[in-house]
Amino acid sequence: MHFLQLFEFRYSVKVTGKKSGKAVKKTLKATITVKNPSLTLTATSTEVAVGAKETVKATVKPASTKVTFSSSDDTIATVDAATGEVTGVKAGDVTITAKAGKTTKTVKMSVKTYIVKSVKQTKADTFEAVVLGKTSDLKASDVTVSNKTTNAVYAVKSVAVDEKDATKVTITTFTEFTDGATYVVTVAGTAVEVVVSDGVVADVTVSPVQIPANTDGTEIKAQTVDKNGVVLKDFTTESKPNNVDFSLATTQGYVNGTKLVLPVVGNKGTAEVTYHTYKYDENAKEVGAITKKVDITAVAEEVATVAGYNYTIAKNAPDWTKTVTTVSKFALGDSVKAYFHFVNTKKKDITADYSVVSSDDSVLLLPETSLKANQSVSLVAVKTGTAYINVLKDGKVVTSLPVTVTETRKLVNISLDKTALSVSTKATNYTTGSVVVKGVDQYGEEIPVDTVVPTVLTKDSANVTAKYVSADKKVNVDVANAKKGTYVIKIEAQKGNDKVAKTITVNAVETTKTADDATDLRLELSDSKVDAAIANDTTADKAAKKVTATVAAYDQGVKVGVVSGASFTLNDKTEKIDASAGTVDVVTVSSSNKATKVLSAGTYVVKATVVTKDAKGNNVTKTFSGSFEVVDTQASATVKINSKKTTKTDVADILAETCVASYNGTEYTTFAVDSKEVKTSGGYTYIGKATVTVKNSKGVEFDVTVNINTTFTR
Repeated sequence: MHFLQLFEFRYSVKVTGKKSGKAVKKTLKATITVKNPSLTLTATSTEVAVGAKETVKATVKPASTKVTFSSSDDTIATVDAATGEVTGVKAGDVTITAKAGKTTKTVKMSVKTYIVKSVKQTKADTFEAVVLGKTSDLKASDVTVSNKTTNAVYAVKSVAVDEKDATKVTITTFTEFTDGATYVVTVAGTAVEVVVSDGVVADVTVSPVQIPANTDGTEIKAQTVDKNGVVLKDFTTESKPNNVDFSLATTQGYVNGTKLVLPVVGNKGTAEVTYHTYKYDENAKEVGAITKKVDITAVAEEVATVAGYNYTIAKNAPDWTKTVTTVSKFALGDSVKAYFHFVNTKKKDITADYSVVSSDDSVLLLPETSLKANQSVSLVAVKTGTAYINVLKDGKVVTSLPVTVTETRKLVNISLDKTALSVSTKATNYTTGSVVVKGVDQYGEEIPVDTVVPTVLTKDSANVTAKYVSADKKVNVDVANAKKGTYVIKIEAQKGNDKVAKTITVNAVETTKTADDATDLRLELSDSKVDAAIANDTTADKAAKKVTATVAAYDQGVKVGVVSGASFTLNDKTEKIDASAGTVDVVTVSSSNKATKVLSAGTYVVKATVVTKDAKGNNVTKTFSGSFEVVDTQASATVKINSKKTTKTDVADILAETCVASYNGTEYTTFAVDSKEVKTSGGYTYIGKATVTVKNSKGVEFDVTVNINTTFTR
């Protein structure tokens, strides 16, 4: 490849001669101009994944030629003008242009959502792939596994991205691949072939063979593996295959289910595994059987170091046991709180060992503040810009966490949960429809509004009214006795001087049917998803949560009533549902403000049964079903274990003597423990989980989980 550019080289030559017998010296100068220096462009790859980088290298002669790079579409891929480093932005094709003077050369590149570099099988149902791209967005549905010969496609159960190396992706399937065939693993269109295990057991292994001393125990697993080290079966003493014997034993500790507990460094235990073929030779000796006896040794616990500094801006304390997305931006005028969660390599909370302070008081006000687990720290913005929260240990800055302050929030849009309503003009108590109205700021987040004004725009709109109820954030539209037809309503929201408006259409339907004679019956649930968590600012009336089921009657697409006499079940039982009213308590609150979570997290199926009459007056039984989900985002309390030595025998007394729980900055020393969470052997007591009763800022009491996971010795 060549670039049109001019290069001038100046040469001087001294010449000596004689004129009229005298010596004469002259200096002759010449300028040589070189045009079109040569240039070669090479790319490490003509494909680049979104978020990944590839480099276009320029080799130019003369070497001093300046080369600049540009992209034909920065929304697809950007390129560093000086180095030629290309970064994928979104899927598509792009041309990278190199320019010197007036000459240009190009390389075409394809940006793909993901690029699979390699795949290897690690278990019968697991593949480990190296994938370039924004793997944090990768879903199981993006991945397929197919047989190269038969083209049969097998479902993928899950994908998991390594926390430290985002290119390392573990793919787990519903099927175990042990036929020795070639399979094709495809990720969003890019594919790699892999030959899977032949399923022949070549060895058995045990892991781990070293465990930390004086813990609640370490689960010991055994594996059958093939000649290439692919794990065919992975199992505990309780889940071992029928053709495998697997046992744990020790005289210096104890076996806790599938776990081995060794209290003192140097204590030993034994794992014995035998793989049977149940095939015998003429001497009745089993052929191909494999037996291993492995010693397991207790070692000193790993010295704890800092594993990570996590923080986020949030309304309530996040559940740090789950993945928490860091929010580090807020707007001028916002009243916000920051939560911090620092852990060591033993996954112990060490937040209380640190303090925080703003790096720039002209942007962010945060005086030096000592931290406590799950306790918030108030942030106050002074002006827009970026500052850092300096994290201090023993008066020294150990890390800095960025915070960005953006412009004051403005009302730029409103969101409506629906843009059209269909309502009956005559059905008693059902002539009203509603639409939820929420303000949206320039950052796409909800913002409170000052006023919402609905206006009926249709001229012939007698008996059509629209009113805004601020407590519910709803515009209620009533069409009682209105004429059949379609009406347009403008909804205008205002915050300060900012105004935004949208319209909805209302279809007024004239029907005389009631719940008694309508044939279109539907099961309706008041909620499809309920969070049982109780926030720090939740009042008692808001903490109580329930789901109500009804059988609604419809005609011409509009609700005309609720069927009476329906009976209801929850997961085919009536214990936790009012069988006649259809109400299900998720969280109840007593007169003393003690909240109790009645339903645990999970999916619940409601079934309704009604008896109606057919055209001949005969009874007809109809059954309807629907489901709702209960989630619980309640954060667990953190615990500080001051000692693993105890003088007590009662479990609650052991915890009160050795531990302090913390929740929302308040400490608790009174614990409750389910007997299922306790294991004892001699002077050792293992405690898994406990609960403490906490109280929020509104006086509501509720129980939260505390993960103890410790063996205490007397």
